[in-house]
Amino acid sequence: MSKIAYRAVYEELHRRIRERLLIPGELMPGEKRLAEEYQVSRTTARKALQLLSERGFISSRAGVGWEVLRSAPGPKAPSRPWTIGIDPIAPGWGAYYQELLMKGILDAAQQDSCRLTVLDNRNPKTLNVAGIDGLLMMWVGDENYAPYAALAEKGLPIAFINRQPENPRFSFFSVDYTREAYRAVEYLLMAGHREIMMVTGGGASMELRERGYYQAFAAHRLPSPSGLVLRDPTVDELAGVLKERRPTAAFLLFGCQTPTFAVAAERAGLQIPGDVSLICFDDMDRVAGVSFPVSCIRMPLFQMGQAALTHLLRRLEEPETEPVRRIVGAELCINSSCRILEP
Repeated sequence: MSKIAYRAVYEELHRRIRERLLIPGELMPGEKRLAEEYQVSRTTARKALQLLSERGFISSRAGVGWEVLRSAPGPKAPSRPWTIGIDPIAPGWGAYYQELLMKGILDAAQQDSCRLTVLDNRNPKTLNVAGIDGLLMMWVGDENYAPYAALAEKGLPIAFINRQPENPRFSFFSVDYTREAYRAVEYLLMAGHREIMMVTGGGASMELRERGYYQAFAAHRLPSPSGLVLRDPTVDELAGVLKERRPTAAFLLFGCQTPTFAVAAERAGLQIPGDVSLICFDDMDRVAGVSFPVSCIRMPLFQMGQAALTHLLRRLEEPETEPVRRIVGAELCINSSCRILEP
C-alpha cells in the first residue's frame, strides 16, 4: 500500500473494530507492525492509534499495548429481528466450553435485537432451516462440512467457532490450535523440561494441538520423548506411566483431562508442581476436582461468540459483506502448577 495519512490508517483500523475483525479485549497491532503494514512512519501509526483512543475505541495498557474496548460500537440495528440457529448445548465438559461462548453470543444478541433458536440436531443432512436466517456452529466435525456448503451456496450465512473450514463461503473465528500448543510446550522447554508428557484424545483439533507439541521440540532441535504420548488414558494407565517414567512436565490437550491427571499423579506419588509441572488447553478455573490454579491456554471464548454473531448479523444487513476468516490469539496463563527446573 502506498503511503497514506494517519487519518486513512485510523479509518481502516476503525472499520476493523466496527466489523469485529479486531474484537473487544484484543490487543491492537503495535506501531511498528502498523507502520510496516500501511507503509507509513511510526509517528503516523501512533497518531492513528491516539485518535482511536480519543474517540473511545481503544485504551492504552501500560507495558502491554493498545486494547480494543468493550464499548466499541457494532453494526447498525437490524431492519427486522433476524433468527440465528445455534448448536444444542453439549453435555459434560462441552457445556462448560459452550457456556462461555454463549455468554458472548447472548451479549451480541441483546445489543442487536436478534432471535436465537437451538437447532433440533447436529446432522446437517436432515437439518430444518425453515425460518432461520443464519447459522452459528460450535460443534461441527470436519467430516460434516459438505452439507453446510450446500446451504451456504443457497445464500445462508454460516459462521463456525474454533473450526477452520477451507470453503471461502464460510466465516470462522478460531484460535490457531497448533500455534497455541507450540507456545505452551516451548514455555516448558525454556523452563528446562525435556521429559514432557502429552495427554491427547481424538478429533481433528487434537491432531492440530499434537502438531504444536512436536513442532516445539523440532524448533529447539530436541527429540520428542518416546513413550510419553498417551491417548485417552484411564487413571490407572496414566498413574502407571507417571510412576515408571516420572516426567518433569505434562501438557494436556483437553482441559477435562486435568482432574484425571491430578488423581493419577497422586496415585503415582507425584506432587504438582514439585515433581511434575502441568499446563492444559482451556481455562480450568471452574472444573470440579481441581483445587489448585492450573497453568492453561485461555481462549477468549466470550469475545469469539460475540464477534461471530455480530459478523453474521452484519452479513444479513449488508449482503455485500464478505465472509471473515479470523484467527484469534489465546493467552498462555502460567500459574503455580508450573515450575522452572534448576540447571
